Amino acid sequence: MGGVVVLMKWLLLIVTSIALIQLFFKYGLVNTLKPFYYLFLGLFICQLASVVLGQGKDTEALNSTSNSISYIAGYAHESAFSILLYTGLLISSVLMLKKDIKPIIPFLFIIGLVFANYRTLLISALIPLFCVYLAHLYMGSKKDIKLFVFSSGTISLLIFGMLFGVDIIDRFGELGEAFSNLGELMSIDYSLFSFEERRLLSSRLFLWNMYLTEYSYFSFFGMLLGAGPEAWTNYFDVYAHNAYIAALFDLGVVGLSVFLGVLYSTFVFMLKIKEKKLKVMLLGFLAGFLVMSSSTMPLWAVEGVHLYSFIFTIAYYLSKNKYNANNIDKTFN
Repeated sequence: MGGVVVLMKWLLLIVTSIALIQLFFKYGLVNTLKPFYYLFLGLFICQLASVVLGQGKDTEALNSTSNSISYIAGYAHESAFSILLYTGLLISSVLMLKKDIKPIIPFLFIIGLVFANYRTLLISALIPLFCVYLAHLYMGSKKDIKLFVFSSGTISLLIFGMLFGVDIIDRFGELGEAFSNLGELMSIDYSLFSFEERRLLSSRLFLWNMYLTEYSYFSFFGMLLGAGPEAWTNYFDVYAHNAYIAALFDLGVVGLSVFLGVLYSTFVFMLKIKEKKLKVMLLGFLAGFLVMSSSTMPLWAVEGVHLYSFIFTIAYYLSKNKYNANNIDKTFN
């Protein structure tokens, strides 16, 4: 049954990607993405309603030293909801660079991620946020405009730090503690973790150690092929919260290599994109996805499957020479 579940998710990724590619080639990039943009904007509006009505949830009181409130509209979990906002950020960023929507819109999805308050996705989104506004405001601009953008960005960061520095330290302070002890915590058996060490990073380090420790006990063929699709349920109560470790545990070195190969193929397509602004922006989103996968498992959820479908298909479409910056969407725009 585990194999069937995993197979269905990868088939969903393939079918969704084929559908998007067909839409891109038939209707163009902007005309295909615009309806999706309205859907994700509606999601953001629902989240705004949950903020106004004060309908949040305490997400980490039981398993983290950093308690927090998440506003996620009617969704059950902040992870899936944040992945949707990240997808909205991707779609709105493409449309902004194609000059179809206002530059403020992608930033609104960042605000949504702040209120969703899922650290993994928020940190992951900072990379594409920097890349998209770098491409929009800095690349191709005159020197005086570049100086203005750089100065304004620096001043804004200082003001933001003064206004919200205490809250940021409170929310992300345990990151420093966790990573300062990362080598030691990953070298000992998970049974030796103290109660506070188990709670670090919402128990991420403890979970990673559990999986890697058990993996080290596998036979040679077990390490090569893994324990089997979704086999982690026979060993643990909680999934790995790391896509790379999960692939290694369930599918072995072979499965992890295939997964990394899929990511690498997307990277190669991005390098072939001729329009530099879109290339920089998409590389930022891929980097964010890689960071995201190191602390959660986006492809484990349907929302993450759709996110990667958009990342891959947009990169694939833009990488084709005859759909470069000079004539892309020309028929429709």
